[in-house]
Amino acid sequence: MGKFKERIKIFIRKKLGIAESRVYTTEDYRAMGVQIGEGTRIYGANIDKGHGFLISIGAGCNISQATILAHDGSTVETVGYSRVGKVKIGD
Repeated sequence: MGKFKERIKIFIRKKLGIAESRVYTTEDYRAMGVQIGEGTRIYGANIDKGHGFLISIGAGCNISQATILAHDGSTVETVGYSRVGKVKIGD
């Protein structure tokens, strides 16, 4: 990765207040199984890495400082199990 690209990532990370040292790129999320349309940009988002195959994001989206989960562990206490399902964000 070029120095300029790395400096841009560091700048974005600082501006967005991202605590983790790793900023995941669109390519990283695709490698985790997330379907991402052409021209979509992701900045400082936290996308479910364990259930990426259940998430699809359309073309031309800009996602910033969002958390996208395909599971809901908060239901365990009330219904006795964790809910898991598909997440689809359109174009």
